[in-house]
Amino acid sequence: MTQSTFAKDEKPDELVLKQFRKSNFDWTKYANFLEEFCTDREYLKEAIKAAVNLFLGNQYKNSQDLAEENWDQNEKIRQYHKSKQDFLSQFEFPDKLCCTLDLATGTGKSWAMYGVAQIMLCEGIVDRVLVLVPSTTIEKQLKEKFLDFSSNGRLKKTLPKDSKNKNPRIISADMTIMPGDICIENDDAILEHVTSSSILPSLKGNGKKTLIINDEAHHLISDDKNDPKWNQFIRNNDFGFFYILNSTGTPYKGNFGNNYFRDVVYRYSIRKAIDQCFIKDIKYLTEDEGKGRDKLSLVYAVHEDNKRRYPEIKKPLTIFVSGRIADAEEYAKQFEKFLIKKGISQEIAQKKILVVSSRHKENNEKLDKVDTSESPVEFIFSVSKLSEGWDVKNVFQIVPHEERAFNSKLLISQVLGRGLRIPLPYLENKEKQPIVTINNHDSWSKNIASYVDAVIEMDRLASYPIKKKPDYNFDVYWADSSKEVKDTSVSKVEKGSISLPKEFKFQTQSTAKTGKFREVKEGREEYLSYGIELNAQRVGDVAIQIYTKLKDFDKVNITSYSKKLSIEQIKEMLKKALKEIGAEDLSLISDENRQRALNSFSTLFREETKTSIVDVVYKKPIKKNTSEIQKTYVSTRSMDNNRAIVYENKSVEASEKEDKEAIIKFDKDYSRPNGSVIRIEKDSEYKCPLNIVHINHKNELGFVKRLIDKNNSKNYDCFVKVPDTGFYEIEYSFRPGSHSLTRTFNPDFIIKKGNTYIVVEIKSEDDTKDINVAKNKYAERYFKLMNDYLPEKQEYVFTFLSPDDFTAFFEALQNGKHKAFVSGLQANLREKQK
Repeated sequence: MTQSTFAKDEKPDELVLKQFRKSNFDWTKYANFLEEFCTDREYLKEAIKAAVNLFLGNQYKNSQDLAEENWDQNEKIRQYHKSKQDFLSQFEFPDKLCCTLDLATGTGKSWAMYGVAQIMLCEGIVDRVLVLVPSTTIEKQLKEKFLDFSSNGRLKKTLPKDSKNKNPRIISADMTIMPGDICIENDDAILEHVTSSSILPSLKGNGKKTLIINDEAHHLISDDKNDPKWNQFIRNNDFGFFYILNSTGTPYKGNFGNNYFRDVVYRYSIRKAIDQCFIKDIKYLTEDEGKGRDKLSLVYAVHEDNKRRYPEIKKPLTIFVSGRIADAEEYAKQFEKFLIKKGISQEIAQKKILVVSSRHKENNEKLDKVDTSESPVEFIFSVSKLSEGWDVKNVFQIVPHEERAFNSKLLISQVLGRGLRIPLPYLENKEKQPIVTINNHDSWSKNIASYVDAVIEMDRLASYPIKKKPDYNFDVYWADSSKEVKDTSVSKVEKGSISLPKEFKFQTQSTAKTGKFREVKEGREEYLSYGIELNAQRVGDVAIQIYTKLKDFDKVNITSYSKKLSIEQIKEMLKKALKEIGAEDLSLISDENRQRALNSFSTLFREETKTSIVDVVYKKPIKKNTSEIQKTYVSTRSMDNNRAIVYENKSVEASEKEDKEAIIKFDKDYSRPNGSVIRIEKDSEYKCPLNIVHINHKNELGFVKRLIDKNNSKNYDCFVKVPDTGFYEIEYSFRPGSHSLTRTFNPDFIIKKGNTYIVVEIKSEDDTKDINVAKNKYAERYFKLMNDYLPEKQEYVFTFLSPDDFTAFFEALQNGKHKAFVSGLQANLREKQK
């Protein structure tokens, strides 16, 4: 078998094999069984039927027969492969009846496997079932489930009376496998000890009467060589196996774990399971103000937030996933110290933490009980091997410790799988679907977003520049910013004066940051505030450091400052300063405050001081073209009455084939909210270089409707919707609390009218928050500098607009007064700035 020629852009639904020939199997006699066994989960019934039809329907002689039919019938499959031979080479056992069921983790793979096994045994086509599992954890849990199924009296009564084997015995490979048995065993135990276990004497010569089930099959079908021992075992002529069922929720293989299995006959995706509320929804980190500097504080904030969100769950769990045992151990130690700093005793902190790996087998028993009220464990540190079989429903946060644990479809599917199961209190409540949070590092968010969207299979509409006639792409100038320290004054130091200067201010011991998360199902964004704990030292230690500096200064300069201040006096000065700013703990001083304190006394160590300020300066403007705008996406599931896409037919025709199909499909979807598609009939009214425009809120929507109106579109040359990140970022600074923050923002639109470029930021009528005051101040300054230094004759005009300003703005545009136009919102922002 060779690796597939395609990977990242594969659409699994297009690769699922269809059984075009009609099955001869009589399902009427198993109708009651499926109803009792699967209840309202119709997808389980369909999965069981798909496998049994292939095995017992008498329509296909082997997997290659099925594969060749799909090659002939499915154009999509042909598009994914260089040739028919390339496609067929992806099948593990083309000469046998072998297939895969792809069921999202948490949706009932165990039910599907048992259902297929029970029907096959009842029909007598096979009289033994061997289930191979990748770990003792899965082996134990699967045996418990199968024992529950086989001992269910109500379920037995639904089976046909003439069943050959309807009372299966659930055993391990240390027992002789008799007709009617289902043997569940760790695949390592089987593949390493075929001759010494019961497998050889029990199954030799009985392979065609044995159903092989491979649970979590991606462990065996992991790369282009597969597991050689497993491959040899299945092909061993001493057994002659013919019926092979693979089961997995992560059917990806290849060197990078991104190639979808080719023999899948039924698929129930994570997306469908989320939509139908059979598993948790998902949200993941997209932006972190703290930039990961204090990751544990954000993790802890999410953990505590989960406790508030889900009061029925007494103890939501958080899992940390590391690549190596040593990393998991070290991360656990760091978190223990973090909890102690939070005021939790060391004894309790240690009880809250559990490290799980092959080196910590003594913790396996604790792991089995973590979702019980008796267990104190809340935080689990594991290596990647804790990826399947751990059937706990109270996981509400997963923290990948490193990017490589989350950089393929296979790994993301495995990590997600640990938190998808829904706890009992919420299982029947479809109105309150719980959410599991993936708390990744925000620097990975762009890569992760694309992978998560691919795994979740979110329908996305792509917006990007296109070339058509007329071509509405245009040049703009943009200047990058940098910081420059400027000396503003010089003053002599007064000899003999020892005190904290009046302008000396201490910061708090922590600083507030915000994490931004995106929820998968509806595409909503959510913000969570948390405090970053700053490194601190004892005030007494800092006082000693300052006193030591004074003594050193005295020795060199023959002065006596150290005699004028004692260590205790310096300590009291520091405490007083801390008290003035309302510090809760007067015994600790942050590293930043410590440096401020040292600096305040260091005026003694030089004859003169300089007061410096940090200013934002701009580099030489560079030319950009709108054709350089990167592709952006919007999820169709995030569309509501305040969001929309705008396009005209010629622009859609110029889109890539796949995007064109997605736009047309969305346009025809009558389940979408009214107004979520604005199709412009005339190209002359859509003067935009983008194939489609994403509108993100109702104020933007109102503006765009005016912008593309035929009475207004004739008054400008072209426009572009600026993406939220990249392309045209403007830096600004504001002070939300005790300290200043420097950020960037991207304006919403740029409108070109002759040599004038009108840059538009849209907000609500009364949105005069400090952050918008700062944006307006810095943007006006930025464009004034641009107009002074542009290498070409261009003029930039910046304006803040609210819906109250739209009419006046377009009148000014029509009358040629747009350069002097000042909106009501902008006037209010300027007034507040004074």
